[in-house]
This record gives sequence, C-alpha cells and structure tokens, in this order.
Amino acid sequence: LFMSIGTPLALEGPQPASIKGMRFALNIDLGCYVVDPEVEAAVREAARALTAAGATVEEVKIPWTRRIADVWVEVWQVFMAAYFGHVLEQYRDKMDPHVVALIEAGNKMPAAHYKRLEIERTEQWRGFYPILQKYDAFLCPTMRVPAPRCGERDEGYYAMREDGRYYGLDMTGQFNLLAPCPALSVPAGWSKDGLPIGLQIVGRRWRDDTVLTIGKALEAARPWSDKRPPI
Repeated sequence: LFMSIGTPLALEGPQPASIKGMRFALNIDLGCYVVDPEVEAAVREAARALTAAGATVEEVKIPWTRRIADVWVEVWQVFMAAYFGHVLEQYRDKMDPHVVALIEAGNKMPAAHYKRLEIERTEQWRGFYPILQKYDAFLCPTMRVPAPRCGERDEGYYAMREDGRYYGLDMTGQFNLLAPCPALSVPAGWSKDGLPIGLQIVGRRWRDDTVLTIGKALEAARPWSDKRPPI
C-alpha cells in the first residue's frame, strides 16, 4: 500500500505560484543533527518569506535519530552493488575508494538483513507520515553546514561524537529512504562566503506539483537566479 501509485500528475505546463492557505511543517535538526547557525538562520528566513507569501509555517518535532541516516547508507550499498558491482573487477583501480567500499559492503549484505532494513524503513515512516497528514509539506535544511571546501571527504562528517549528536553532512538521505515522497532543494540564503544554503521541501507521496509550487513561490519571494558564487 505504501508504494501504491496514485493518480498521475499533469506537470507539462507552468505550476501555480500561489501558496496562500497552505500549511508547512518546519524542523531544523531532523531530531539529531548539529546544524550550523548560518544554515539555521537562512532556513528560518526562508520560512518567514513563505509566511509572508500567505502560508502558515509551524515548527514541529520529529522522532528520528541518526539511525535513519545509517539505514539509508545500508540501502544505498545494495543499490550500488546491484547497479555497478559488475564493473568492479574491470575498473576497481580507477574508481573512488569510497564507491568501491559501498559496492563491496552491498555484495556482502545477507538478504535477510536487507529485508530487515525494509521493515525498519516502515517504522521510520510511521514516525513521519503524521506530519504530512497534517501539513502540505515539510521544510528543513538540505545540508547541515554551508558548502564544505574542495578536498574534504564525506567520511569526515560521519564519525560518532561524544555528545551523541549527529555531525553528518547532508540531510537528504532520509527522504531517499522514504520514497516516493518528492523532495526539492532550493536556495534559502547565502553563507558569509557567498555560497548558497539550501532549503529542502518534502511533499506528500507523489505530490511533485506541491513542492514545485512551493519552490516557485520561494524563488519569487527571494530571487536568486542572478547570483553567482565568487569562484
């Protein structure tokens, strides 16, 4: 039932720009992340812009821990093994070692463990879907920090810390896990270094039209297409 396809959407033409009367849930940390103050400030400012455009934005709590992000990584390992495992023998020396490690972990994962991940995904969904029952969309940061410097590796963000909070880099994998909820990232503001900070807009199942409308409304309220980072 969770994966059942609903009525197809007609997305050929321009989407509406009005969000008047819509209700959005806002959450900054997904229950466990340590979010950079610059990111939080930009996301809250974007939420205020949506309120000024006629929507209602209410802050909510979400019963998630780091575990949902780790479940996604495990599912991603199997995905990588299924789609790219056959090229490992031929191209291993040319591939990113991180990608190789993902593929190898996916190849080693027992089928029963993968099925338990699906069961766990359902449990995580049960903690989230009441929000989408009440609100038209869910708002949160796209990344925990502004854009990192070139040369930094994702692995440096995922180590466990003594304070028990999560210092991961992206805040998007959770919603890959909960497909088919559409998620759109749009610029919410700019860091002190002039780099974009993303607002993530997560819609109800199959409601791509809603997230596109919200993104369009935010872009109209806070135009950004003329801005370019100082590279």
